[in-house]
Amino acid sequence: MRWRMVADMFALMVTPNRLSILPNALNPMKPTDIDYVRSKIDNEGFDYTFEGYSEFKDISDEEFHTLRESYLAARKALADYLGVD
Repeated sequence: MRWRMVADMFALMVTPNRLSILPNALNPMKPTDIDYVRSKIDNEGFDYTFEGYSEFKDISDEEFHTLRESYLAARKALADYLGVD
């Protein structure tokens, strides 16, 4: 299962229309939630959207929150490793 998530995340990185390529089973987020998060990324930048803008408590998708928290943990670990804020 883990390799599938990595493959899907890679597909998101290289595909211009990111989330639309995933089947609904892998992407249960409501279209309005996806649009909301994308608009925040467009306006605030990817890093700030997740690091400082919001915890997106109104979004109920568990996979989104798992990935968001994993991103924040990896970002913090890398910053700590490099000794930067």
